[in-house]
Amino acid sequence: MKLNDLQEHGHKIGREHDIDNNIAEKSNADCAVNTNEGDVYLLRAAAKGDADAFSTLVRRYEKYVYNIAYMSLRDKQDALDVSQETFIKLWRFASAYRGDCSVSSWIFRITRNNCADFARKRHGKTTISLTQRQDDDDDRETEIPEDDITSLPECEVERRELAHAVRAAIMRLPDDHREVIILRDLNQLTYAEIADVLGINEGTVKSRLSRARQNLKKLLEDGTFRNYITSNNMSE
Repeated sequence: MKLNDLQEHGHKIGREHDIDNNIAEKSNADCAVNTNEGDVYLLRAAAKGDADAFSTLVRRYEKYVYNIAYMSLRDKQDALDVSQETFIKLWRFASAYRGDCSVSSWIFRITRNNCADFARKRHGKTTISLTQRQDDDDDRETEIPEDDITSLPECEVERRELAHAVRAAIMRLPDDHREVIILRDLNQLTYAEIADVLGINEGTVKSRLSRARQNLKKLLEDGTFRNYITSNNMSE
């Protein structure tokens, strides 16, 4: 797969979704032990130059990577740039994956590290990320990666406004609560996958997620938002 092909796919992520070796090695060191055989096969094939296998891996993880990047950087274009850079580096350094953790866990940490590097190098600031909570008096708008809503049907406008409110509330959760909400309710990871990514057991994931959801409901006091969370986002 050529560099310009990956760059074009980066633009495709933006349309659809409104590492150096040191990074790769650090991500290996941080992983919990667990693997997904399908992902491992694809990554091993990509390391040997199989562009089709890598394209499949990108399609499988593009939303996952984008959500992590956006929640960290709080800017649509920055999240797209980091997503593109993550996949470019993943292609270049696929052979650095040692197989002692799941691919999802490895990609999670590569993305998080890329977010931190991007914010530091491009903007001279730290990320909001999965390990930093907004202060209560921080009233900045949280951009939601959606298209212009002015020409959308009313029901679609309401849905996107609701998504904006939910994501803004998520940004105010404690770091450990925000982390599990993002991984489970935005990225749709299983309990086992979340346990792998975070290096905790499944029981801890379930109890932490339960507390996180209760905390989020308290932040969203409007009944419509609360019903939405119960019936849509917060199902197991």
